Amino acid sequence: ASVRRKMVLGAFGDRTRSAGLSLETAREHARQLNQQVRNGIDPLDARTAQAKAAEQARREARSKGTFAQLVEAYVAQLRARGARSADNVNETLERDALPVIGPGTLAREVTFADVRSVLQRVARRGALAQANKVRGHLSAAFNAGLRHEKRVVAGDAPDVSFGLTHNPARDVPPVERPGATGVRDVELSADLLRRVWQEIDEPFVPLPTRRSASERNRYKTKRKPQPSTCRPTILDASMRAAYRLLIVTGGQRVEMLLGARWSEFDLDRRIWTIPHERRKNRLHSRGPHVVPLNAIAVDVLTTHKASFAPEPQPGDYLFPIPRRSKRAPHLHPHTLRQALTRWIKATKFPLAFAPRDFRQTFMSRAGELGLSKEIRDRIQDRPPTDVGAKHYDGYSYLDEKRTALDRWDARLREIVAGHSVTSNVVPFPTAAAK
Repeated sequence: ASVRRKMVLGAFGDRTRSAGLSLETAREHARQLNQQVRNGIDPLDARTAQAKAAEQARREARSKGTFAQLVEAYVAQLRARGARSADNVNETLERDALPVIGPGTLAREVTFADVRSVLQRVARRGALAQANKVRGHLSAAFNAGLRHEKRVVAGDAPDVSFGLTHNPARDVPPVERPGATGVRDVELSADLLRRVWQEIDEPFVPLPTRRSASERNRYKTKRKPQPSTCRPTILDASMRAAYRLLIVTGGQRVEMLLGARWSEFDLDRRIWTIPHERRKNRLHSRGPHVVPLNAIAVDVLTTHKASFAPEPQPGDYLFPIPRRSKRAPHLHPHTLRQALTRWIKATKFPLAFAPRDFRQTFMSRAGELGLSKEIRDRIQDRPPTDVGAKHYDGYSYLDEKRTALDRWDARLREIVAGHSVTSNVVPFPTAAAK
């Protein structure tokens, strides 16, 4: 005997209720189901098969995560962690990777050869270091895609599955860079540091250069020839203040200085307080990073503040820009570096360096004063590696850092005055010596 089964058509509803089925709609559904029974089709089995097909289609749609969605998900993870490199990573992958691989390509279909083509395209323009950076970003993005289905996240997560089984970027070896050691060894000696301090204020007018072929051809025609001299290279006053502050504050990170606001500085107490959310190592540190200001730093800040008209408000940036930029609302590190590069080429400075190299310069020149590496690391906000200092040592070391930066102040004055060697160097006492 056949088993009688019941099938629910849906919840009842009338014209006054938006949800549910009306009697007319229910009767029409019933007639359709009866017709299926007369045709030998089980309506319950048909409904179950239809639900399974819809679920399979949904899963297939989710599994079609494209490479563009993979990049978007990875950049979103970086932003959620507060990584300052998120915008730079997004810009790099959109410029170098997406045009080659294709934004509509499924992430699981990206191969070793695709990643290799991306790196070759970057390496052909001579950017070998940039090629390795792109490789690192791609490898991290695919690792994030591999963990995407397994991660438990708080909040909304993208409803997409990439279906990755391996990381194709990991199979591509780094681009070989002849002569590269992996360690940036660029620092300024005392003599070069004095030249930078003194010469960045001097306007530079280059000598006339020989006309190029295009200029000579232009001269032969009736068009007025272009001048053959370069434009004078003069650093902006704000940039000069930024370079000097990087030196006198013990080589703080460039992005930390350029993103500072006047509210972080207390010139009366001679303290610069970098909030915890702006620290690079905020995930491995607690509280703000406090930088004592020596006398030279206070003088540079006072002069820089006096250049504003009207006087800047506490919430204003230390280095604002005239027009708001997409990259940052303040002076960008790339802008600071490009200006320094142009100044180095125009003045034929004997060393090609970047603003971040003031960091290594302080470590070496302050080490010559006998300052302990522990204090130098704490001045530059390098996180401690041992468990005791990382988790249990809550001491601020403010007095020790102030003493060290005051000694750096005295050393800088000697360097600027032309004394390259200090005759009365006294080793800075360490905690063990005390």
